[in-house]
Amino acid sequence: MNYKLVINILGKTLFICGLLLCIPFGISFIYNEQHLWQSFVYPIAGLFAIGLVMLLIRPEDKTILAKEGIIIVALTWVILSLVGAIPFVISGAIPSYIDAVFETVSGLTTTGASIITDVEALPKCMLFWRSFTHFIGGMGVLVFVLAILPKSSGSMHIYRAESPGPTSSKLVSKMSYTARILYTIYVVITLIQVVFYLCGGMPLFDSVLIAFSVAGTGGFAITNNGLAAYGTYSQVVASVFMFLFSLNFNLYYMILIGNVKKALKSEEFIAFAFIIFASIAVIAIDLLVSCKQFYTNFGTALKDAAFHVTSISSTTGISNNVNTDAWPTLAKSILLFLTICGAMAGSTGGGIKIARLVILFKAGISDVKKMVRPRTVTTVKFEGEVLSPETIHNTHSFLTLWFALVIMSIFILSFDKYDLFSNITATFACIGNVGPGFGEVGALKNYAGFSGISKGFLSLLMLAGRLELFPIFIMFQPTTWSKS
Repeated sequence: MNYKLVINILGKTLFICGLLLCIPFGISFIYNEQHLWQSFVYPIAGLFAIGLVMLLIRPEDKTILAKEGIIIVALTWVILSLVGAIPFVISGAIPSYIDAVFETVSGLTTTGASIITDVEALPKCMLFWRSFTHFIGGMGVLVFVLAILPKSSGSMHIYRAESPGPTSSKLVSKMSYTARILYTIYVVITLIQVVFYLCGGMPLFDSVLIAFSVAGTGGFAITNNGLAAYGTYSQVVASVFMFLFSLNFNLYYMILIGNVKKALKSEEFIAFAFIIFASIAVIAIDLLVSCKQFYTNFGTALKDAAFHVTSISSTTGISNNVNTDAWPTLAKSILLFLTICGAMAGSTGGGIKIARLVILFKAGISDVKKMVRPRTVTTVKFEGEVLSPETIHNTHSFLTLWFALVIMSIFILSFDKYDLFSNITATFACIGNVGPGFGEVGALKNYAGFSGISKGFLSLLMLAGRLELFPIFIMFQPTTWSKS
């Protein structure tokens, strides 16, 4: 382990995180909330001071190996979560530190699971910081660092550790350029979304914060009624952009350079689009047939079905104040299935990822063929390329660890007061970075009732889900920290 290199890069990251905290600090003055200045000044000063001290430690070897890249990513997310909770505690918005950490982790991992019962009571600067964590975490903290700092040898290891999906590749030859392209696409689509909200009459402050939540596929609302407070137009716009942000950002790059046909022929995109539109159609029909007292016309059923399907499949989890717990069993089963599946690899969404499911399906078919004809030489192709045995093995390992962690979580949560179904959906919602589940953690409820131990474990679960498990597991391995 190259400790000096890890400390130096963490110092750069902490310094940049301090700069990011300056934005909500400025918001406090815009909205005459100067009395809350200490909430941001103390963590900003601490990040700057510690970051500068760490920057003084200069490594002789600046090559980032896989182990260093993974540890840098894991520690960055843990430290930022712990520091990002401080403004909530100092301001009194969330007096309990464990609750504040839960809310911050939920924001940075773009989960959207909340412990706040009256979000409208929060000061504007705290609302901004809460939603801004979605925007920071959506594309990735260290992807942003790679985009603005000089390139380091081996920075691809950092990118792979933080980027979602079974495979990660550079769009262009230089990693820093890839990061800049991704962030440019991310920011541009977010700005377009803000314009659409403004055209619908939504105030600028609200438009920006809702855009942060949707862009990061996080789901924090700024009203107690979610998006229901803004009407049908805003819900339709949000549905469209939740779908757009759940797509692999590599597809946007292909479209920009003229490879539209290649983008539309993506196996993962075709599978994801089929799942989304089929789910919307089935749920809309189910609502119309089984909930006639609430849905008297197909248009309303289609609108609510599209909103919740895109909200869950993108792992945004934002609410429009519709009680999905009252939906028919078939509709809820589909939403639970989408919670597990998640979005496309390379998007800002969470979950297992459609790419992994496609790979597992193809690998399963290949194994069946080998059983029937043992001497047959088979290959597994994905997106037109033959997958290496290592990629297939890593996909199987991911699913094994994922479900092992799910079982462990359900067991730990069983010591709390909630029923089994609520604990199961809370587990899936947190590890999949979705937010709302069913039962006591449904769309109209929150996670405030869990004990401190459960909240702490769910916070770790959200981090593990956002970082695709391996960085968190590796961070707790004693051999990781050896100097060799």
